[in-house]
Amino acid sequence: MTPASLKYRRRRIACHLLGCIEAEQYPGCYRCDHGIYDAEYVQYGKLEPLFRLYWWARGVIRKLGPKKCQQCGKKYRHGYDEYLCSEECHENWLPF
Repeated sequence: MTPASLKYRRRRIACHLLGCIEAEQYPGCYRCDHGIYDAEYVQYGKLEPLFRLYWWARGVIRKLGPKKCQQCGKKYRHGYDEYLCSEECHENWLPF
């Protein structure tokens, strides 16, 4: 085996685990040089369900955790609404 073929195999393994990366200028994978219409192109990798689970759990935890008031910067759990901690902050808040 040549070093070039080993490098290609490592890139292909990465594509199978993580999915192929599309470059902006080239309509194909940045790592393994397969086009998006090739049969060997991997759209979703084997680890994609784990990544989705991680981001879903992170979103749920962030919704349950303390929020930061957009007016005064204080952290709160239950406030005036989704973005502000109190009615005083609501009177001074400019959303634009």
